[in-house]
Amino acid sequence: MVKIRTRIHDKFSLEFKIWHMQENNRKADSRRIRKYRLESWIFVPATLDINALTYSREHFYSDITNYYRAITPVYTLEEMAYGDKCTVSETKVSFNPNAGSPFGYLSNAVYNLINYPTEENVSEYEYQIKMFCAIFKSALRERYNALKANGGAADFEGFRNDLFVILKNYALLCDCLKNNVKAALYNYCSFGEEFIINLSESYSYKIYEVSNSSKSVAEWLLELGRYKESRGYGVLKEGDDKKNANLLHRWGVLKKYIESDLFLSADKRKSGVLKEQVYYSIAAGLSMIFATAVAFTFQQKYGNFTMPLFVALVVSYMLKDRIKELVRSAFSSNRKIKYFDNKTLLGVKDTIIGYSREGFDIIPQSKVPQEIMEIRNRSFIVDAENRINNESILFYRNLIRLDQKKLEETSEYKIEGINEILMLNLSSFVKKMDNPQNVYKLCNAEKEFVNVSVKKIYYINFVLRISWDEGVFCQRYRVVMNRDGIVSMESLM
Repeated sequence: MVKIRTRIHDKFSLEFKIWHMQENNRKADSRRIRKYRLESWIFVPATLDINALTYSREHFYSDITNYYRAITPVYTLEEMAYGDKCTVSETKVSFNPNAGSPFGYLSNAVYNLINYPTEENVSEYEYQIKMFCAIFKSALRERYNALKANGGAADFEGFRNDLFVILKNYALLCDCLKNNVKAALYNYCSFGEEFIINLSESYSYKIYEVSNSSKSVAEWLLELGRYKESRGYGVLKEGDDKKNANLLHRWGVLKKYIESDLFLSADKRKSGVLKEQVYYSIAAGLSMIFATAVAFTFQQKYGNFTMPLFVALVVSYMLKDRIKELVRSAFSSNRKIKYFDNKTLLGVKDTIIGYSREGFDIIPQSKVPQEIMEIRNRSFIVDAENRINNESILFYRNLIRLDQKKLEETSEYKIEGINEILMLNLSSFVKKMDNPQNVYKLCNAEKEFVNVSVKKIYYINFVLRISWDEGVFCQRYRVVMNRDGIVSMESLM
């Protein structure tokens, strides 16, 4: 099963987030190896001068960034607040052998760290902190989306209660650790606490904007701010730009630290090196056969140490190098489409759970499948200038092979699959764009001439096809750009 979400990440970058998940049926559950293939065709107007001469493969890979992360396990805010009751005080935490919720797993990790501070338990404790915070973030987002959809003062009050139960339970774990472990180990828990309080503030402000009981939400926001200060964490202050900037930087670092355990380790290397060397060896062999055949032929006809043989050897040597390069080029062109450029090994906790291969090329229209061309041509009249004969076509493909069983064995949680996050920077596309604003004269109804400012825009079309064991999914997006960056992005299918 595959889902995809796209958004404008910043002024020049797009983000494609793809969920590669295990199907919820018996047939899928029995299949250990999962394969997902992403193919992307990017149709760029010819006026932007993006072609094989101006936009190399290396240039493309410098513009695209791939991240892979495990899909966050799903728990509700209520399950995080009230699931797996554990006895926790400022000095002691109990062990729950039947733990099945994030707080239960985290409590067990804290108990083991305090009583058996081995390297393995330290690593597990840090992992459970990060997982708890990541799951909390996901649960907050889902609860907020539900509240935003239906509203209601009672729902907002329930949200507030669940939030403070989780914060105070977590605080008890932190206080217990403070009295029983080294400061360096306590800091891990402190980082997690600051992160979940920051998240609570962020989503509370979002709720304030959609609430029909904004006064009560404002009161709990003030309460949350006081609680945050009482726990020793910094809060934003009006007029204190330096402190606020430092806090924002710190929150960014905390976010990366907390989410690091969900991201898969990625060891990237060049793909198809052996095949490439075999192709190049064949090219060298063919050119040598030509040169040797010419030498033997002229030697038999004119004999040794003659001028015709000398000329033939010189010419054959010249042609030999050209033949070798032509054959290498032909093999290389075939390799681009059939094989991949890079291979990335994906791992969790030092366990390799699969790999990803990716390839890129600029291709002619004749190599685009008819199905994709039909999807591309479903366009509005404003796309007329971008008809396919006037476009450059960038083709990017990515193949993921995932060992589902190994992935599930890396955690107590049920990991349904992985997210593939592609970040594509389009700043290379703006170099040949015209000024973003043009001024035209217009005669209005009063017969006066006025200046009208009109935006100069360009359309870049993306067609994505994702295939996996159980199906195929296609989607088209149109990105509107000008020299100032991305204006908008819309789905057309």
